[in-house]
Amino acid sequence: MTNIVPTASVSFDFVFVADGSKPAAVQTVAAGTTGVGPVATDAAKVNFSDEECLNRFAVLSRTGAIYFRPASARLDAKSRPLLTEVEGVVGKCPTLKVEVSGYTDSDGSPEANKALSERRAQAVADALVAGGVPRQQISAAGHGEESPVAANDTPKNKALNRRIEFSATKLAN
Repeated sequence: MTNIVPTASVSFDFVFVADGSKPAAVQTVAAGTTGVGPVATDAAKVNFSDEECLNRFAVLSRTGAIYFRPASARLDAKSRPLLTEVEGVVGKCPTLKVEVSGYTDSDGSPEANKALSERRAQAVADALVAGGVPRQQISAAGHGEESPVAANDTPKNKALNRRIEFSATKLAN
């Protein structure tokens, strides 16, 4: 599940009974009746609260849907959907500064990995600015092979460690 980008919320009400009998009838209210309107979605919000912003950046960081060519900082076109999503969230979080953090696996020298992670984080930051995010709201940092999320012992685990994460802090006035 590395290519999921959250775009909508759906909720369900399930009614369970322990004794196997039928559940009591549940009253459903249709939209537009008795003062109940359509369900409010995040898309309608002009700005998110700081907590909503931080939660969204945490989710976006776990998607893993930023792609680069091997040993390169060149963004792959498959990254565009997540970049668009990040641009939308940043636009609704005007009081926060977003840090783009790059990480690598342990293949290669620590110095080369740090430099590659810095170039990749900067490439993502530049793409976000090109997409309309104000430069003062974005920073980039490369961490190389520091802070792995998995052991660097299999190709799958190494792929997990090659990642971009987003975090946010309050903008300095």
